[in-house]
Amino acid sequence: MSIKLKICGIKERAVAELALELGVNYVGCILYPDSPRNVDSDKVEDIFGSLPEGTRVAVTVRPSVEDLKSILDLSLDYYQLHLNPLEDLDLAYQWSELVGKDQLWLAPKIAPNQSFPLELLSIADRFVIDSYNKDAYGGTGTTGSWSRFKEFQQIDPNKEWILAGGLSPENIKNAIAQTDANFLDVNSGVESNSGVKDVHKIQQLFQNIEFHS
Repeated sequence: MSIKLKICGIKERAVAELALELGVNYVGCILYPDSPRNVDSDKVEDIFGSLPEGTRVAVTVRPSVEDLKSILDLSLDYYQLHLNPLEDLDLAYQWSELVGKDQLWLAPKIAPNQSFPLELLSIADRFVIDSYNKDAYGGTGTTGSWSRFKEFQQIDPNKEWILAGGLSPENIKNAIAQTDANFLDVNSGVESNSGVKDVHKIQQLFQNIEFHS
């Protein structure tokens, strides 16, 4: 099984370049001031501008249409947008019209007692399923319900379903085995400190994925 991998929350160009050299498919920059991994927009070009097209993902939370237009000016490749589907459905339609469903990665915040919002299927082609935390949008470092992720994948196998939340070199093989995920999004699990990526952990993560596949 071929595994796609995104390393998110990158703040240094050297780390992004190394990740891609190892075979990582996507690197993510977080443009959200409340995140310890936030990257100022004026640094995005320095970190991500020279990377290959098709590898760069901008990540933010519930942006207004105007804020999203500003992010689009950075000329990255994909846009991972976290949302509360109970409140942001109309906004998500606007995102899709602006970005295009093929470039939009939606990360809906879904409580344990909620079903996947089927309305989103017409809005985007990729869905990031992260751990639920009522006070945060991703980046908590905790694992989510792997059984629910497996159920979500079966809703529409033609979509790409991305497993996120607390993934690390230590649990990555179990995560793949229990979810059948073929697309993984890793952030805090390859850090030495909050917001500081550890290249050795990235190498170990990739080795474990290769060994599993």
